[in-house]
Amino acid sequence: MSTKEERYKIGADILQLMAANDDLPLPNIERVGKVMMEYFRSESYADGLTGHWHKKLTKDYWVRHIAEISAELRKQHLYFVFVRDMGKVTGVWKFATKQEYEQTLRRDYADIGTRHETYNDKVNDGKEKWKLELPNLAKVPLLTN
Repeated sequence: MSTKEERYKIGADILQLMAANDDLPLPNIERVGKVMMEYFRSESYADGLTGHWHKKLTKDYWVRHIAEISAELRKQHLYFVFVRDMGKVTGVWKFATKQEYEQTLRRDYADIGTRHETYNDKVNDGKEKWKLELPNLAKVPLLTN
């Protein structure tokens, strides 16, 4: 196992421990990173590790790599995501239920469709002025219930 994979597994373990100790949900990613770093220090994860990479770990490391840590958790069928409040941009970081995870994916899907349309508009505008040779993205079909 590489050092990188080892760190992601430790991050996944820390998040599971946080959930078991009722330290989740948390309102923002900065707070998640801070609490993860507190767990890393207090649970002595660094004691059994080889090398000195753990001395460079900070709250920002956990924040920057939350996507990779979440991917590690998905291998275990655990879904750590930002669950938004219905109709708002506020929410919490937590292990999502099936319904919350599905809603998060639907929002992501809608966002991808919007970005796809914006990209195609930019390409078409550029083609008119500079005769760009870039392809348009294929239309993203709408999700239906």
